[in-house]
Amino acid sequence: MPRHLEMRLDIGQVNDPNGTPEIGQGSSGSAVLRAQILLARAHFSCAEIDAHFGRVMRGAVAAFQKARGVEPTGVVRAETWRFLNEDSAPALLSATIAPEDVSGPFTSIPEDTLEKAKLSELNYSSALEGIAEKYHSSPKLLTKLNPNVSFDQAGAEILVPNIAAPVPERAAKVVVSKSKRCVIALDKDGRILSYYPASVGSHHDPLPLGG
Repeated sequence: MPRHLEMRLDIGQVNDPNGTPEIGQGSSGSAVLRAQILLARAHFSCAEIDAHFGRVMRGAVAAFQKARGVEPTGVVRAETWRFLNEDSAPALLSATIAPEDVSGPFTSIPEDTLEKAKLSELNYSSALEGIAEKYHSSPKLLTKLNPNVSFDQAGAEILVPNIAAPVPERAAKVVVSKSKRCVIALDKDGRILSYYPASVGSHHDPLPLGG
């Protein structure tokens, strides 16, 4: 079983700016989850928030470091944590499952692309999948954060990543990088304002998005 599915999450540590050990690619758990949420709020996206430090997160960390004048190692150490923790809002908070979250329609989505093309619309496959998308999270992460919750029950209280963020500064330039598989927004002085992973390339040579 992959390590990031076996991990244990300490909710207190996720919300604790002092519980921040060094983390890098291959790490997983509470500190990684905190870093992913803080990066997302700073507009440096790791794609799906899943508490696992993969390739995409390494790129987001390196871009964040470069924007803050830190050596872009892609490893989160004390100096990078200091900048991340300037955002003092809780990383996790409680939310209520709304009626529209569970109303559907939900559709069983086939794995085969040709079969998918036959569907009249691509709905979420479950309330959990839709709620996870709402909070930029993996369904497995939400299940781990809320082990005793039925996600198809409106009114249920759940613990979710706090992804609320201010509107980013207006960009002077947007760069799409095929080699780095990302979209970067820059200000007029060339400083990185935001970073988002992307699948880029021709239809003959698609570049998959991954963690």
